[in-house]
Amino acid sequence: MTSSKTFENMKIVETRDGSETLYVPDIDEHYHSIHGAYTESMHVFIEKGLHAAMEKFDHIRLLEVGFGTGLNIWLSGNELIPKNFKFHAYAIDIHPIKKDIFYQLNYPEFGNSEVERAFYDTIMRAEWNREVRIASDFYLEKVSADWTSHPLDRQFNLVYYDAFSPKTQPEMWSKELFEKVAAHMMPGAILVTYTSKGEVRRNMEAAGLRVEKIPGPPGKREMLRAIKEDE
Repeated sequence: MTSSKTFENMKIVETRDGSETLYVPDIDEHYHSIHGAYTESMHVFIEKGLHAAMEKFDHIRLLEVGFGTGLNIWLSGNELIPKNFKFHAYAIDIHPIKKDIFYQLNYPEFGNSEVERAFYDTIMRAEWNREVRIASDFYLEKVSADWTSHPLDRQFNLVYYDAFSPKTQPEMWSKELFEKVAAHMMPGAILVTYTSKGEVRRNMEAAGLRVEKIPGPPGKREMLRAIKEDE
């Protein structure tokens, strides 16, 4: 898949469902599945993660490892705000995408209303490294930091683990980092990620999480979902 839009060695490419993602030639990685960026995010993070958390909690406290293009946070807000859920999102990314790139992405075209389409811009414009009120019960803190060393000071009931692949960034998928996550997950909290690699599953289990393989999005047979057992 090709595109004429290229920024600082990143290329915007169209995926199979018509939504766009970023390709990074230096590491030969896409930010999302080429089988469908929107479809992958909806399946992995919203349907298998957020919806499961909404059955347990009326206040979603999200940790996202890898803010990326903001697609997961935007889709989450679109689900939660109309249902009057409280939503606090804490997203960490070491390399925030510059505005001239994200303004070119076509995610707002997938919004169901003008409000949703404008909402993506609000999320991406939010200042980094401080908590920002996005909507009445939606607060977002985007943190520019190295996840491998960044300390956490709060608890979460939902985790989107959306780093680059274990092949490209093996250090992001270590037992030690899953122990760090688990220590800040509330009882009953849910973690979802797009990968199903055996080493990742074993590292999650070694960190004390109960892990299950569940059907993945188009192009992936399985994905992982982990639960922090009640103490």
